[in-house]
Amino acid sequence: MRMTGGLGTMNNETAESGTGCPSNRRRTRNLALLLCICFLLALPRAVPSHAGYPAPSEAQCREMVDSMLQTMKTVPVERERDRREARVVLDKAEKIVRDNRQKGVSECETWAAIGKLVVGQ
Repeated sequence: MRMTGGLGTMNNETAESGTGCPSNRRRTRNLALLLCICFLLALPRAVPSHAGYPAPSEAQCREMVDSMLQTMKTVPVERERDRREARVVLDKAEKIVRDNRQKGVSECETWAAIGKLVVGQ
């Protein structure tokens, strides 16, 4: 199969794998945006919103980490592919938390690592 048109060319390989399809890229962008929103929603729970406040404490950072993981677990995702992608990100985030807590890494560093993971999607 070879299709040509206004959106470019697609052959059997790209049609089967889903690569090259604008809707797949759009779904990935949507998932990344959704995860970034979750990240930002968890932030106000523990961090003061006004300038001049000290950096968050370890307890506040731990609360943000736990809140972010909980938010990631409960975000509704419609498509199966998006659910799988969200699960992969959640698994990576949980591994970061588990490993960092086992090593005694600062909760604030863990929060930053999760943020980097989510924003990098």
